[in-house]
Amino acid sequence: MKIKFVWGILPVIITKSKNTWGHARAFFVKLPDNHGKPMYEHELFHVKQFYAMLFLYVTTVSAMIYGLNYLDLRQDVSFGISMLTSAAMIWMYLNDWMKFRKETAAYGESLRNIKPSDRESVARHYARVLSSSENYDLEITYEEALEKILKRQEDGRLF
Repeated sequence: MKIKFVWGILPVIITKSKNTWGHARAFFVKLPDNHGKPMYEHELFHVKQFYAMLFLYVTTVSAMIYGLNYLDLRQDVSFGISMLTSAAMIWMYLNDWMKFRKETAAYGESLRNIKPSDRESVARHYARVLSSSENYDLEITYEEALEKILKRQEDGRLF
């Protein structure tokens, strides 16, 4: 087990994976022994996405609670609105639309860590995996996946 940091401050716990896939859940990452820099960066990118969404969630809910208390609403109304907002943000983070955006951005990050001469063929492989793998279970075409992966490789966006 190793502890690394993203953005120089936020912790990531890295352990060994029992299969050939890397996995990232919140700030826990599992990597196989034979992982390369592209897989490492791909999984760390998912951790960055988690921290970005956590920051957005905490900021939004805190602002809502402060704003609703400022309006002097009853506490149960304020709590109910905050819980509905929380549920909506969690749903947004877990739905297929966001999963597609997170994965294409992470694959784009992987491409930035591959020799430029190999990027096109690796991007095609990533698009095939993303559009056909049972691990992702997304209803997207190969062309859609390839287009988004290449776009995220160029712009470096988190989502």
